[in-house]
Amino acid sequence: RDVQIVLAFAKNNMRIYSTAQELFFHRNTITYHLDKVHRATGLNPFKFYDLVELVLGIKKEVNVGD
Repeated sequence: RDVQIVLAFAKNNMRIYSTAQELFFHRNTITYHLDKVHRATGLNPFKFYDLVELVLGIKKEVNVGD
């Protein structure tokens, strides 16, 4: 679920409300999961360059499995 939220957050130009609408979650749920990603990785998804690094890492992991 965290991966899905990070990718949707990036796709929605870092807008929590738009991400929540797309995924049918409450905005607080989106914030909670993004904070959880921040604690786990040390990368803050609310900062543009950290979000880019997260998305690139996710895409790299997805391509490795194929």
